[in-house]
Amino acid sequence: MNTFNVIKSKYIAFIENNEKNFAEKIVFFILVCLSVIFRIIVVLRSFLYEKGYFKTTSVTAKVVSVGNISWGGTGKTSLSLKLLDYFRPIYKTALLRRGYGGDEEKMYIERGVNVFSGKDRVRLAVDNQSRYDLFILDDGYQYRKLKRDINIVMLNPFDLFDTARLIPAGRLREAKSAIKRADVGIIMYKTICKNKDEYKQELIKIKKDINVYFADYVISRISDLSGKVYDKSFFNTRVMGAATAIGYPQGFFALLKAEGLSPLLEIEYPDHYDLDTKDIEQLKNKFSVSGIADIFITRKDSYRFKDIDNVLKFYIVDVEFVMEDENKFFSDISSGIITNSKVY
Repeated sequence: MNTFNVIKSKYIAFIENNEKNFAEKIVFFILVCLSVIFRIIVVLRSFLYEKGYFKTTSVTAKVVSVGNISWGGTGKTSLSLKLLDYFRPIYKTALLRRGYGGDEEKMYIERGVNVFSGKDRVRLAVDNQSRYDLFILDDGYQYRKLKRDINIVMLNPFDLFDTARLIPAGRLREAKSAIKRADVGIIMYKTICKNKDEYKQELIKIKKDINVYFADYVISRISDLSGKVYDKSFFNTRVMGAATAIGYPQGFFALLKAEGLSPLLEIEYPDHYDLDTKDIEQLKNKFSVSGIADIFITRKDSYRFKDIDNVLKFYIVDVEFVMEDENKFFSDISSGIITNSKVY
């Protein structure tokens, strides 16, 4: 396990632990103070963009931004793929993303998506605007340099809690008030939302005319790393585990349980975590001690998890991103692409 991932893993566990001793409470108080400073910086940055003090660039192609206000785990990649699948037959469409390589880029390329990656997404858009009609701006909510026609914010239910804090004392990248920039709000993991209308009203309090949708995942296929497909009934008599390195592992584990595939042991790693030899050995030992040889993982995890010494076998759980009122959602987005002018 490299040093960065050790720190990140312990840091997340620390801020999410509600039972802190006296010394930990002092450290957390300092983090809360830093969160207040960070909030001031974020609010000031947003103000300067809104008043035109920071430069923004507009391109001739239409731009649909997909992003969130928290660290990972809100389904951005899944929605981007859904938008690409829908609009590629209609428009010459490409994806603009910040990072190079990684699990997401492999997934996009496997789907035949035109992907442009780099830190300067304004330059990517400017250089390619004559070749494309539509750009999907991945993880673009805080990327204010490029104007967009539609701004989509994705949220998990916990983002709307009053106790949610900004980095470094929490997972929020911006305060809830930033939702006012969104045309569309999508609340993920709808099965967790016991009263959906309550969550919807929380968004409407922030922005009256926001279009609110709910979404979740359903299992579409389970296969091993060689591609062999298995029916869910195959796992009924097997003792299963689950391991993942995604942004919101609780959503993956909850999905397995909802589909009757409850793992005996769940192991999570930080988002995009790369296992080294020591990690693999520890993983093998943890599952072996519990008598587990078969492990559920996500499609993203399949790029880093491999069957281990014939001791552990991994099964990829492919999911389908399902939205309520999907037809209305695409109608709203299509109308916005046609009628909206560059904003934000």
